[in-house]
Amino acid sequence: MPELVEVDAESRAGDARAQAIIDAALDAVLLMDAEGNVAEWNPAAERIFGWKRDEVLGCEMAALIVPERYREAHRRGLAHFLVTGEGPVLGRRLEICAIRRDGEEIPVELSISPLPGSDRKLFVGFIRDISQRRAIDTELAERANLSSLRANVAALLTSRADFTESLHGCCELLVRHLDAAFARVWVLDSVEPVLILRASAGLYTHLDGPHARVPVGQFKIGRIAKSLHAHLTNDVPHDPNISDPEWAKREGMIAFAGYPLIVEGRAMGVMALFSRQPLSDTVLGDLAPIADTIAISIERRAAEAALLAQKERAEVASRAKDDFLAALSHELRTPLTPVLMTATALRDDERLPMEVRSELAMIQRNVALEARLIDDLLDLTRISQGKLQLRPAVCDAHSLIGLAVEIVRDEAQEKPVALDLDLCALRTALRGDPTRLQQVFWNLLRNAIKFTPCGGRVSIRTRDETNERLRIEVSDTGIGLSADALEAIFRPFEQAGRENDHRFGGLGLGLAIARAIVDLHGGTIHAESAGAGLGATFIIELPRVSEQSSGVSTPHVGQSDESDASSTSSQGISTVLHLLVIEDHEPTLTVLRRLLLRAGHYVTTAGSVASAMAAGETGQYDVVISDLGLPDGTGLEVFAKLRAIQPRLRGIALSGYGMEDDVRRSIDAGFSAHLVKPIDFNQLRRALRDI
Repeated sequence: MPELVEVDAESRAGDARAQAIIDAALDAVLLMDAEGNVAEWNPAAERIFGWKRDEVLGCEMAALIVPERYREAHRRGLAHFLVTGEGPVLGRRLEICAIRRDGEEIPVELSISPLPGSDRKLFVGFIRDISQRRAIDTELAERANLSSLRANVAALLTSRADFTESLHGCCELLVRHLDAAFARVWVLDSVEPVLILRASAGLYTHLDGPHARVPVGQFKIGRIAKSLHAHLTNDVPHDPNISDPEWAKREGMIAFAGYPLIVEGRAMGVMALFSRQPLSDTVLGDLAPIADTIAISIERRAAEAALLAQKERAEVASRAKDDFLAALSHELRTPLTPVLMTATALRDDERLPMEVRSELAMIQRNVALEARLIDDLLDLTRISQGKLQLRPAVCDAHSLIGLAVEIVRDEAQEKPVALDLDLCALRTALRGDPTRLQQVFWNLLRNAIKFTPCGGRVSIRTRDETNERLRIEVSDTGIGLSADALEAIFRPFEQAGRENDHRFGGLGLGLAIARAIVDLHGGTIHAESAGAGLGATFIIELPRVSEQSSGVSTPHVGQSDESDASSTSSQGISTVLHLLVIEDHEPTLTVLRRLLLRAGHYVTTAGSVASAMAAGETGQYDVVISDLGLPDGTGLEVFAKLRAIQPRLRGIALSGYGMEDDVRRSIDAGFSAHLVKPIDFNQLRRALRDI
């Protein structure tokens, strides 16, 4: 008997320990009998589900903790196990929903197993409340989702896509990532205090509804923009700020989040979304950085648009300036043409006294100088547009300098200013545009003569600076330059450092053009001076070539070349041509007709497209000489029409417009030459001779 008493005591002690363990467990531990009633209920079950042990013993467990929608399935499963001994949920760990005494559903982890060794069928269940774990998992998933949302929004807004499309994309991302009913973005108008609906996605996508234009301060969207404070709610139907609560109830809207789009304290717009389920604090908090990203993008795009508009205005103004300069040059050149042609023709007329021919040569030089000033304006436009083009050839620097000296020699003699040449360089072959390089030397020499007083001296020297570069110096004994003017003089429209700048005339363009030309040739140009009254020296260094130069190339179309005027005059043009001359400037037409008849050609004249076409239909011609600007059309049009009638017809274009595009259009239209007004008659002779 003592042994039995001892065994019984140990059994009771073991039961007490087991009960203590069950009572101390953090998870709910419960027993269910074969009828599905509660046979045991530990303190953790009381804490988790809210039912006291005494209240639940003998009650159906399903009615206590199983949500109503799952109860019948639970009962069928129990009956199936009792009949077959099989249960698909037994011995497994499951995550399901359970219900508390107050009706709140909670996520739980459940495992159920039959209890062995019992004289009646019992089942033991272990239930763990995983609400906190689920909340953490949900928050982590939300944060990952929001992080992805922020990254996608940032990538979209920094792309070069159309901005309105980018905003639509942002709204679509908000709807997709947050399962929102719809999302919208309003942007503040740049002129008036009105929010313009720029993007929408989800339930509503139209942009022209009643909220397309929201005045700042009105409705919830306008008040958000005015207050610069977000408006967040998970109780839309009862929110007094919602303008249409009936609509919200009807559509099942639960949550609203509206954020002002702010940059440096200024409202740029409003971002808002509606949702049919509550939005967590995590979501509501993390939407603020997305709103900031959209706001910054709106401001950046607005700044870009403003810069683009400013650039377009500047380009329009620049084109207007260029068009004005081109038109001005045309109007200035046209009346010079008959003067220059007449002076050239009379200068070459050996029947006139030498004194008269000398005076005519002076007239010709000054008209040509006037044309050069006009060309400087156009050259500056070419430089500013990056369209100054070179026609490179191997040429001799000393020959080009000699031609420039001949052009300014009469001007130097009239002042008088002595010209000294010290051309000591041995290797003088250059690869460049002969006409443009001659223009540089001419500009420097003419400047030196202009700023040197009577009795002064201008010197031009060359020497071999290195094996690769040729040095050219133009020095004068003139008024000199101050130290701060040595660079300024190369800027357009400046004659910096020259006292009484415009007392000496000129536009202040020559040196700017000279530097641009030298730069295009890979050379350098700079000025030196000991100070006011001590003269100045301009130094050019140009890269040389090893090839043997073949002298000076003929200047390109539109440039005067006095050097071969006499040879052209003396040789004449042996071929007699039938010419159709089209020109609406009557003095120019009269002079052209007289000089061409005197040269032995047959000449028919016209002053318009209509009269030119009439002449073309009744006569046969070798060459058309046509002004491009006519009262009823253009010379390009009339030449095309005349060539359709007479396919072998050749053409020479005359124009006051001499930009590269103007020349190209003439050549593309079939003209053999484009002569820029004012032209002298020798230019026209050469063009006819070349044809």
